[in-house]
Amino acid sequence: MLDLPVRRRETVPVVTHGSIAAAVRPWQLLPPQDALVVVVKSSMTIVPEGLAEPLPPGDQEPPTGDVYFDEDPQGTLRYASDHAPFKPSADILMVGHAYAQPQRSGATNVQLAFGQSLRLSLAAIGDRRWQMSGPSAPSPFDRIPLRYERAFGGPGHRENPVGRGLVQGVAGPWLPNLERGDKLLRSEQDRPAPVCFAPVPATWALRASRLGTYDGTWLKERWPYFPRDFDWRYFNAAPPEQQIAYPRGDEGFYLAGVHPRLSVINGKLPGLAPRAFAQQTREAGGKLWEIPLNLDTVWFDADALKVCLVWRGILNVTREDAPEIALLHACMDDVHARATMETIQQRLFALIEGEMAPRVSRAPGPEAPPPVGSVEDGFLAGPVKLPPAMPREEAAALVASGAVLSGVSFFHCDLTDMDFRGKDLRGARLSGARLEGALFDGADLAGAALDRVSAARASFKGANLTGANLSGASLTNAIFSGAVLADATLADASASGAAFDGAELARANLADATLIGVVFDGASAAGATFSGAALRLATFRRAVLDDAQMYDCSAEESSFDDASMVRFRADDAKLSKGSFQRVRASGCSFQAADLRSANFVEADLSAGIFSYSALDHAVLHRVTARGARFRHARIFRAHAVKANFMEADFESADLSHADLRGANLYSAETLRATLEQTRLDQALLAGSKLARS
Repeated sequence: MLDLPVRRRETVPVVTHGSIAAAVRPWQLLPPQDALVVVVKSSMTIVPEGLAEPLPPGDQEPPTGDVYFDEDPQGTLRYASDHAPFKPSADILMVGHAYAQPQRSGATNVQLAFGQSLRLSLAAIGDRRWQMSGPSAPSPFDRIPLRYERAFGGPGHRENPVGRGLVQGVAGPWLPNLERGDKLLRSEQDRPAPVCFAPVPATWALRASRLGTYDGTWLKERWPYFPRDFDWRYFNAAPPEQQIAYPRGDEGFYLAGVHPRLSVINGKLPGLAPRAFAQQTREAGGKLWEIPLNLDTVWFDADALKVCLVWRGILNVTREDAPEIALLHACMDDVHARATMETIQQRLFALIEGEMAPRVSRAPGPEAPPPVGSVEDGFLAGPVKLPPAMPREEAAALVASGAVLSGVSFFHCDLTDMDFRGKDLRGARLSGARLEGALFDGADLAGAALDRVSAARASFKGANLTGANLSGASLTNAIFSGAVLADATLADASASGAAFDGAELARANLADATLIGVVFDGASAAGATFSGAALRLATFRRAVLDDAQMYDCSAEESSFDDASMVRFRADDAKLSKGSFQRVRASGCSFQAADLRSANFVEADLSAGIFSYSALDHAVLHRVTARGARFRHARIFRAHAVKANFMEADFESADLSHADLRGANLYSAETLRATLEQTRLDQALLAGSKLARS
């Protein structure tokens, strides 16, 4: 069996192949049974009179939440959330505009047909008013948006509170622009159902009425789960007449009146459908299981000539973090010629091997070292004899002569205290050299080989070390202030007490390095790797660490104050007593990290992941952690006065004795959380289970 990549504690990785995007989230559809909901999405271009064409993998839109027109949550829902756990039937939806045919006419017919089971139409009519004799003649129009603001309804109307035609239950001056062609308004007393092909928001009566009964019986027998009379159709965003049995993915469709040049758009889905699989860990048996998927959402954007398809499946697991699952795999397949399990597994393992393969070493400087023979050549030729190191006197004379040093070999040479300031050393080979106290300020060492050098107290201020190799180097108390180390390798280096303030470390590799007490203040280290490094007492004040990685590092008592740490990753890291005041760390991940007594005052941790982390005695005053995840986290005796935890997830977290006075816990999830003696004075609890307990 292939060696599978090590997965992080909470997140189950998803490996995709083909023109799809995928997401997974835990859910309990039949509590207390834990499950994973797998969502696979494919965005396609509509080809009139042809098959819809999937967008390239890099252009696929990821599963998303609710999207409203004009970002107005009080108006029409443009796209319903992909993260529903289950839909008992498929939603067929369309947004766009109705176009007058011919142009500037007063009415047109809009049609939506899909497969053999859906045939719908509506009349799009220009603006009209009520007159004594009835509706006025419609005004000519070019196009009318297919939104609920143009359908029958109005303030106070249960089915469509944003429509037109009613004002507090009384007929208003304007008639709706979207009506059923066979049931047009004739009288001010008519109350037709609103007609629109767009999704219905979850808060409107049509869907909210399916949430079930939340009463004393629910509190006693079902809380915090859905009540017994919960209707799963709540998650269907389409009006009832737009819900059909799950399609296959090769159906034809017909759109009429929704394009300025094409009166009719005939097309067909391409007959492609994703398949999803769960790969068990070796300890769980190592088997590959298929997860059945249903196509439950077809969403047409007539303006963009685009269609989005969403498939959904459910996998029961032992607990919410699914420790028995190494990864999930989703791939596109042909509904008429499905690939065998053997083919799927071979392709998956090839993808995994590709992701696990070591990165190609970075290019050397202008002059590469001569090629090295093969291992067999070495055995045949006898022991390899390395060339003797250049004598110190010869090296000193060469440096003093002003000769070009680019590509020169100083292999194992004694260069202690020598002055290389401003020298061109691109591609130079200094492996194993002694550089204690040497000066390289302003030197160009791009692509140089500095692996295993002894460079304690050496100075590289403002030097260019782009792509240089300093792996295994001894750099204790060395100075790299303002140096450029983009794409450089310092893996396994020993650099305690060194200074990298203001340095450029983008994408640098410092994995497993010893960096105790190192100063990185003001450094730019976006995308850098510090995983496994020893960073105790290091400082990263005002540094840029966006997309940087510190997995499994030891960075106790380190300071990151005012740093930019967007999408920063430090799972399983030891960061106790660390200072993260005012950091900008949206999308960060500290899964299973030790953050005891850490200081996050006024930090932005929006959408961060802290599941299984230890935050005992941490200081979180006035943090912004909207949508952050703290599942199974230990937040014992933490201090989070006036923190913003809106929509945060504290499922199974331990908040005992925590101080959450004045905190914003609006719609926060606290399922199975421990709240013994938690202080919630003046906290906002609306929308959370705490408001009902």
